[in-house]
Amino acid sequence: MKACCPGCGHPQDETTALDDRRQPVHEYTAHSTVCQACEAVDEEKRRIRTRGEEDDMDGRKFYVTREDDA
Repeated sequence: MKACCPGCGHPQDETTALDDRRQPVHEYTAHSTVCQACEAVDEEKRRIRTRGEEDDMDGRKFYVTREDDA
């Protein structure tokens, strides 16, 4: 089993590979997107902090429901 980078999840032997001149063997391009469900959770966490209820976060779990589901 290959060890994976905890940050990106790709195999570390590939992401850290260097050639004879100590240059990276592979090139990578980062991309980003917004997960609408995670955004909703982040907004709920902001509301909790704004109300001063952050002390009440121990054990609190968050879940997301789609509003357009029938």
